[in-house]
Amino acid sequence: SDLLLHNFVLLSVVLLGLLVAFLYWKSTPKGKYTIDSMFLKFPVTAYFSRTKAVVQFTKTLGLLIDSGVNLTEALDIVCSIVENEVLVQKLRLARDKIIKEGKIARYLTETGIFPKIASYMINTGEESGKLAPMLLSVGKDYDTELMELTDNLTASITPIMTIVMGLIVG
Repeated sequence: SDLLLHNFVLLSVVLLGLLVAFLYWKSTPKGKYTIDSMFLKFPVTAYFSRTKAVVQFTKTLGLLIDSGVNLTEALDIVCSIVENEVLVQKLRLARDKIIKEGKIARYLTETGIFPKIASYMINTGEESGKLAPMLLSVGKDYDTELMELTDNLTASITPIMTIVMGLIVG
């Protein structure tokens, strides 16, 4: 307590400096990439990051294709809206292959982001000539799944926190 009382200003300045340095590092490409790759290492955050990327990719690509935007421009736009830098790099590699061959599902599977069922549904949409509606359907399904999981996790936090607080008080 004496350390905190006598050095409060110094400790506050040091903590503020560390916070500013961390925020600056996080805004650099290397910092963003490092933090995003850490999020992909933890099972829960990895699932959320991947599913969010699938939702963003499929919904946006579906809307763009449905609106008449050509595939090359649509893929450029979609790659720029995904927030996780690691996943963006994988999608850009897939984008280059998709542009060369014009097939989407095969290269989305190779990224490791898209679940097999999503790739299968996208492939079905490609083969049937109804790619945009299928992309929108996949996006809607995964968005619903993500929302349900979020609601379930939020609901389960209350009992866990009650038990933890009880143990701390006990």
